[in-house]
Amino acid sequence: MIDTLTAHTLAFKEEKHRLFFPMHDFSRRRRDRGHRARIWACEPYSNLSHPQSTRAVPLSQTRSGETGVGCLAQLGEFMSKTKCAICGSSSTRPYFQVKNSPMLQKVLYETAELARAAPTVTADFWGCENCLFLFNPGFVEPSYSGEYNNDQSLSPTYRDHLRAVVAFLTDALHKPATVLEIGCGNGLVLSMLHNQGYEVQGYDPAHAAGLRYVERGPWRPSEKTYDAVLFRHTLEGISGFEHLLVDVSQKLKPDGLVYVEFTNSRNIVERGSTVTLYHECAQYFSEGALSLFFSKLGMFMIGMRQFFGGDITAMIMKRSRMHPPQGASFEKLAGYSNVHIWGVSGRTIHFLTNYADKLERVRFGVDLDPRKQGKYVPFTGQKILSPVDCVSSRPDAVIVLNEYYAQEIAALFPYPVAILTAKDFYGGE
Repeated sequence: MIDTLTAHTLAFKEEKHRLFFPMHDFSRRRRDRGHRARIWACEPYSNLSHPQSTRAVPLSQTRSGETGVGCLAQLGEFMSKTKCAICGSSSTRPYFQVKNSPMLQKVLYETAELARAAPTVTADFWGCENCLFLFNPGFVEPSYSGEYNNDQSLSPTYRDHLRAVVAFLTDALHKPATVLEIGCGNGLVLSMLHNQGYEVQGYDPAHAAGLRYVERGPWRPSEKTYDAVLFRHTLEGISGFEHLLVDVSQKLKPDGLVYVEFTNSRNIVERGSTVTLYHECAQYFSEGALSLFFSKLGMFMIGMRQFFGGDITAMIMKRSRMHPPQGASFEKLAGYSNVHIWGVSGRTIHFLTNYADKLERVRFGVDLDPRKQGKYVPFTGQKILSPVDCVSSRPDAVIVLNEYYAQEIAALFPYPVAILTAKDFYGGE
């Protein structure tokens, strides 16, 4: 059904101004030709000077048998398939048609005759104007085999990229940890993680390297849970990615994370560069689209890296929950009488004013900015000193709410001084 309609897509609203899809002004065509009551369809065709050009044809001129109730039913089904799966928007448009794409793009042949006879397909990619999600409504997932060769590991540049990926991931991953990679290919990233002491498991129907911790087949949910799940250029090729990510989120440990690496659709549409659009991919994500989808699972981005000039994006997603506000304890102030607080900024003023009845021992504020020195904190009234004046007044404790400045400030004192950070009041490791 979809094949019937991909060449004769659906009627569009009359919208002259689009964000990034170069389209014709259909309303002018209708007025010029007098077809005010006609339903029009948009027939995509490839024009490499623009990612997608279109020409309008009335449905009455489509192939016989496609008009009437049957065609409208097909049209309704196709419209549901062209609604954005990420943000739910109906503001989607044809973007680019991939022609003569081999059924299995990375399977090579022994002879030229066999290669020329390889089955091919055509894929019509649509784009969402809201979240820049690109998708192929007529996608059919291919069956992969060991002949499928996507290995790039012979390239030193690519190996450097994988090392950068592992470094980015392990910065957010504790040890020991169990790591699952779905669609792991030759398992090189898993091998690097395994060599660093992580427990790893991979799944890939086309795996040919024979690694003992990789199963040649699809992943199925089991009782096992994971500290991290990796998707490296995998989600693009799975039509039911929504269901897969729901299953994965349920198999994450409470503090688990998901690493997603993908060809960024935002980069594709901003540059109008379609060379990375393959029919084997059901969809392409922008970082905004993926963030939106993961937020529906209660997961949020804690880290992002761009590789290869922005062509490839990596994101680390982690589950987040609302916790009740932390209570503050002021027991550690009990042993000090001359207390100063360093850095009169928003958090300092909040701290002083919100807990004014608990902070009578804080006599002065301190700040490097000469424009603040000599002035007074609102509501609580502490005078703001320069660092030199602070040292001269010999406080026995200095509050530095932002712990990252604690070492720098402690080094300014010629005598041992107690440095208290937010953790001394709110707890935490």
